[in-house]
Amino acid sequence: MKDWRQDIKQRNNEIDVNFESDISGDPFIPVELFDSVVENLFENIREKKQIETSISIYISLFCDSDNIQLLIVDNGSKIFTEKAESLLK
Repeated sequence: MKDWRQDIKQRNNEIDVNFESDISGDPFIPVELFDSVVENLFENIREKKQIETSISIYISLFCDSDNIQLLIVDNGSKIFTEKAESLLK
């Protein structure tokens, strides 16, 4: 998990985000799935930073022997309701 986290940070080091992690375990992760999710996340961050240049973004990764939590928070504008609804389907 630590290697995966480091790789993600290196591949996206041009993006100004506050990235913190607390990794105390090394559970199995489906790397291709996680890579896909995180690449989509960073693509969305790139797009949002072009529109809202002063936005602050915080990414937190927590991992213990059984659980993985990836949390993304920003202080930018909210997404449109229609888009939010389509994301949750």
